Amino acid sequence: MSDLGYKIIAVSVDPPAKLAESAQKWGVQFSLLADTQLQLAHAYGVAYKPVDKGGLPVPAVFVGDADRVSQFEYVHPSYRTLLGRDVLLAAARELLN
Repeated sequence: MSDLGYKIIAVSVDPPAKLAESAQKWGVQFSLLADTQLQLAHAYGVAYKPVDKGGLPVPAVFVGDADRVSQFEYVHPSYRTLLGRDVLLAAARELLN
């Protein structure tokens, strides 16, 4: 994605220390942000339970343009169903046209 000019930002419910550990372990080369209180997840409508009830986000991918407007969105209610790499790359390339 970065080869196409996109900036990658991943958001997780994990605390910053765990994200740093994961980034080092996996050699992550993009920003990892912690949303432990699910504020961003709720703002984007991808949290499926309230925070006080142990809420969790569903898998979601957003691709924004230079004005930070979402042009592609993938949201799935099952944490087991993730967006395929090929689909994401195809959408990202199409948005550049």
